[in-house]
Amino acid sequence: MIKKLALLSLGVTVGLMAADFWTKAYTDWTEKELQQMISDSPWADRMAVETGQRGAIGNADDKGGPMQGNLTTPITVVWRTALPIRQALARLQYGADAATNPQGKALLEVEQPVSVLLVNGFPGMFRADAQDTAKLVADTVIKVKGKPDLHPTEIQIPAAAPPAGGAEGKGGGKGAPGAGRGGRGGGGGNFDLIVIFPKGLGLTADDKELEFMTKVGKMTVRKKFKMKDMTINGKLEI
Repeated sequence: MIKKLALLSLGVTVGLMAADFWTKAYTDWTEKELQQMISDSPWADRMAVETGQRGAIGNADDKGGPMQGNLTTPITVVWRTALPIRQALARLQYGADAATNPQGKALLEVEQPVSVLLVNGFPGMFRADAQDTAKLVADTVIKVKGKPDLHPTEIQIPAAAPPAGGAEGKGGGKGAPGAGRGGRGGGGGNFDLIVIFPKGLGLTADDKELEFMTKVGKMTVRKKFKMKDMTINGKLEI
């Protein structure tokens, strides 16, 4: 009997540890959970995407030269208007006083009339390809089984920030391998896409899954999101 109770207790402990942290109040999220929310959660993902180029990807092979392969760069996709993302950003930017700070309060309480997906980390070498906004919109789509393809109403590209310390190609920041090389001759540093869709996209949790796709130059970004996982208190947050 004691052994059975011990096993039951262990099972409960494991279950609690595995619980999704976003079911707690956002004010109770740890620093690690805040970072996870904006990079590895139902509303965000950081993934390696092939750049369409080949180069050195590892140590020397049997022939004495570096291993060659398809180059990748880290891309982050995040539903910027989803409430859990706004909560995490408010906490990260304004700390424990986020709810009383005017900017933090606005971030938490003011819902945008659109749904915004931020795609972060394109190498600067593809900036010129992104300037054809009509093609960019046409090459960007959300696919949902049983529904027509949905294209964004607008895509914005924030202006390039000046390179840090005046050094060429540093705009990608820490953790963005290849950003420096991408910046050379391609607009400098990395750049982002702010992809704007109609509010809620006309979707519900019953739609089960959406796939976002966009193409910039030789790069194609694909990411699937599960509607059930993005639903908070019966409301799809997107």
